[in-house]
Amino acid sequence: MSEIELSAQIKSKRLSEAMLGVVWSNHYPKFLSNGIEVRVGTFSSTMFFFREHFHKNDPLFTEVGSQIFDGTPEAREVYYKTFGDFFEFYDGEKMVGAFVGNPEDWCTYYQRGVTILESHRKLKIYSLFQEHFISVLNQYPAIRAITAEVAASNFAMAGILNNMGFTITGSNISERRGALTEFTKLLKEENIKMFNRHSIGIKPDPKRMSIKSQVDH
Repeated sequence: MSEIELSAQIKSKRLSEAMLGVVWSNHYPKFLSNGIEVRVGTFSSTMFFFREHFHKNDPLFTEVGSQIFDGTPEAREVYYKTFGDFFEFYDGEKMVGAFVGNPEDWCTYYQRGVTILESHRKLKIYSLFQEHFISVLNQYPAIRAITAEVAASNFAMAGILNNMGFTITGSNISERRGALTEFTKLLKEENIKMFNRHSIGIKPDPKRMSIKSQVDH
């Protein structure tokens, strides 16, 4: 494929499809076992939900915060429309949550953020979504790992990721984002074995990290 053909393909598709081969419409919409429907979202509706329910009290997403850390709204919109994947959770026709992710590189998928209405958090929407989402990503040979960054104080999300087989693989402290813990879930057995051989950190539980232990919905 020539550089011109590759450029045209990337412009006509989301990065996850152009680079990793993931066609989200082949997997969603889907009803979770709790009756919540997962739909492929759009930049406009997903980000509006995030602004209303997640970022409202976050100083990094005030106008001043955007100017210091996140650039112009126009640049951010281009970034998300090019790289982002959007998913929305519905109870009937009411949106009750949203999730945003994107390819981090040619073999890693990054979970950028999730928010769910407080009224629906007992339904374990994110955990049920993750079970299916992981099984979907694992169908694509190019995707070797999933990563997420969680605030060090967010024990609830850390517990969910731990139960999903994610392992702590790093930490970062900065003025920009505070203290963050990096979680990684390896998807392919050969990568899990290599990690176990060479990692000098906490060894993952093979039963939790193994792709054979994942629930495929």
